Amino acid sequence: MQKYRPFLIIAIVVLVAIGCGCTSLRLSSNQNSSGAAPTPQGSAQLPRNIPADTVVTLEEFGDYQCPPCGALHPSLKQLKQEFGTHLNFVFRNLPLATIHKNAMAAAQAAEAARMQDRFWEMHDLLYENQDLWREDVNPERSFLNLPRIWV
Repeated sequence: MQKYRPFLIIAIVVLVAIGCGCTSLRLSSNQNSSGAAPTPQGSAQLPRNIPADTVVTLEEFGDYQCPPCGALHPSLKQLKQEFGTHLNFVFRNLPLATIHKNAMAAAQAAEAARMQDRFWEMHDLLYENQDLWREDVNPERSFLNLPRIWV
């Protein structure tokens, strides 16, 4: 019996997971059939049953040198503009320094701008000008040559 105990435990966990999955699918299908029309994907409208003063927090863990993060930046910037005070956007530096050699320097530049109350300006400049500093041997010089954001 001791020999089969690990297999028994794994089987029980799998059965519980399948049961939870079936239950959640059943609940979600019941909610969709309750008469509420599903909102189309890509729609930037707040659902009607949410109070007008609701604030949603969107947290991004990003790497300034990451091409997919750079491609996502315009969409997130548009979301911030559309939702205004209803969206609390939080950015967390997650430089993948092992694969992006200038990611740490870019994160440090953004944090230096944060200390001058200019984080979002530098955040946008870093993403919008990735091609200027991505492969630079000395990215700090490139950061200094970005359009001046502080006066």
